[in-house]
Amino acid sequence: MKRIVYVCATALLFAAVSCGGGQGNQNQDQSQSQEGEQPAAQTLTQSKAFPWDYPEGVKAAGLEAGCHALVPKSVYVTSENPAEENYVFNEVTIKKVGDKSSVYAGDVLMDEELPNSLIIPLHKNQTAKVGDVLLTWWQSGWGSQRAIVTDASDPARPKVAYLDLIWDEESGSSVQKNLDQQLEAGTFTVLKSNEWQPGQSIVFNFDGSDEIFRVVSVSDNKVLAYRYDGKIHVLDRSKCTLIPTDQQLKVGDKVRALSFGSLSDGDKIKEVDARNGRVVVAGVLNDNNLSILEVLK
Repeated sequence: MKRIVYVCATALLFAAVSCGGGQGNQNQDQSQSQEGEQPAAQTLTQSKAFPWDYPEGVKAAGLEAGCHALVPKSVYVTSENPAEENYVFNEVTIKKVGDKSSVYAGDVLMDEELPNSLIIPLHKNQTAKVGDVLLTWWQSGWGSQRAIVTDASDPARPKVAYLDLIWDEESGSSVQKNLDQQLEAGTFTVLKSNEWQPGQSIVFNFDGSDEIFRVVSVSDNKVLAYRYDGKIHVLDRSKCTLIPTDQQLKVGDKVRALSFGSLSDGDKIKEVDARNGRVVVAGVLNDNNLSILEVLK
């Protein structure tokens, strides 16, 4: 392909966010802390933990003890203004599932607890085929990632190309360095086209401009999702449009493509790399190399 530079804003956000631990809860049952086996799970207060107008106990399919999951740092959820934080979702292992919240193994040997609606489970026993789009994490780095399967010789441990990393052909970016990376078993969920699942990309008109959000949780009429800046919002599900994971994109197609945080109109596809889930779109100033989850026919 031609020399193309495309920077994923969310990927840059990952690099800017520092690690941190969660806040403790002084109301933790003293009998648990006296056991001395391990630190008690941290508990979040509802006033700070869940400021969104959304049911906090929604469990996504696959949430069970022992599964991998993607969660935001609890230190942000328990901050003074959690709705204003910039969230990044990282991988953890779930230890105990409750009705409204679940416990996972946190940092520094400390268990932590979050509302179920903020926990994105990865299914234990899924298999994949070539071309499937998966939700996982960057397994040689960190942070939530979608990926396309490039080799399914071992369906439980497919090789993938990540879709949410920086693409920069001149410098040899994260995408090229991580092509055909093999995932471990039980570390991904297959994203099915046009199904409402955590990890899917959706389009929503936000402050007058159509923007791409990533789904965190779905209820009957609402969607909990975050935009490129990491801020979580509650969206009206009926006003959201799913971006299909299996769009049949070809050279010459007119699409709406991600540009400066929102979708532009009337762009045309110049190149297609179906294997790695990329398309080159002719922009006003430069050509843009985008993932298949950043364009909409």
